Amino acid sequence: MADVKAVVYIDDVVAGCVVQASEQALNIGRSAVLAAGWPESIPATTVDRQCGSSQQAAHFAAHAVIAAAPRTSSWRAASR
Repeated sequence: MADVKAVVYIDDVVAGCVVQASEQALNIGRSAVLAAGWPESIPATTVDRQCGSSQQAAHFAAHAVIAAAPRTSSWRAASR
């Protein structure tokens, strides 16, 4: 089971996968979250952009962090 203290800091999971086949065909990002024992409340998605999958996943995650920056900054200040 995952460390609950570490999991509370995860808002979303974005995974890149070049070729989704067999067990991977059904959203490997979501499957990885559930296999790790993380709560079902943590959303996850898989990006399939062929050779650019990992880069696109990183871009999506970076944009999500940038979009939530004010909320994240105020949360960090409040949690200290």
